Amino acid sequence: MKTLSLYALEGIPLIQQGDDIGSILCEVAEKDGVPLQDGDVIVIASKIVSKAEGRLVDVQKVEPSKEAAALAEQLNMDPRNLEVILQETKRMLIARPGFLLTEHLLGFICTSAGVDSSNTVAGPKGRVVSLLPQDPDASAERIRQGIERKAGRKVAVVINDTFGRADREGSVGMTIGISGIAAVYRPAVAEDIHGKKRTPEIAQVDEIAAAASLVMGQTNERRPVVIVRGVQYQASETSQIRDLLHPVTKYLEDARDALARAERLEEG
Repeated sequence: MKTLSLYALEGIPLIQQGDDIGSILCEVAEKDGVPLQDGDVIVIASKIVSKAEGRLVDVQKVEPSKEAAALAEQLNMDPRNLEVILQETKRMLIARPGFLLTEHLLGFICTSAGVDSSNTVAGPKGRVVSLLPQDPDASAERIRQGIERKAGRKVAVVINDTFGRADREGSVGMTIGISGIAAVYRPAVAEDIHGKKRTPEIAQVDEIAAAASLVMGQTNERRPVVIVRGVQYQASETSQIRDLLHPVTKYLEDARDALARAERLEEG
């Protein structure tokens, strides 16, 4: 019987700028009775990585641009908050009141360019928002190296974040940074149950990230680190998250083609 175990560490403290996440999680794993093992995948919420790296902005101190001010008026938004979003945005895909779908500077398609005010301490005069890590792959690599030095175990690290989708309700855990694991798993030889050849491309890191999110939670659970044990994955020392990403131009072209097909079907 195939099994998979998810261990959400319970004792992770509130992370501050400069904290060594790898060292902290190794110590907490020992205290929680789940010391790290070779082959574990460590899934870490991007929020604590951002906090450790100082990726926080006090919105009250932001000077909005003319572009942000004009768009904020149309969308009924705080122009300072919108300015932060625009600074993290490569391309605005959808902009309507209450919903911004963006292409992040790193290439992710996500809402509000990953700018988030949840689980951040308010500044003296207002609120603080977090940004995504500047280089999530590099962050994952540093954490993995720290874990392997401290625990002496060969592991993989996945940094995940909660993304909203334009085509579906709700949000889901997705990967934004990796180390020690291939973004896409491509089996060398695969057949279906009837012996037909298949060449699957499995987005293994997103499947792992989503599974971990089930036990992480998304509000006040304080479980930002999950050990995933028993998953068979393809390791890699060179894979990057960009291996998983389509260019946004392809995304838009596919969406336009799909809409055109739907309109033709409706017209009969």
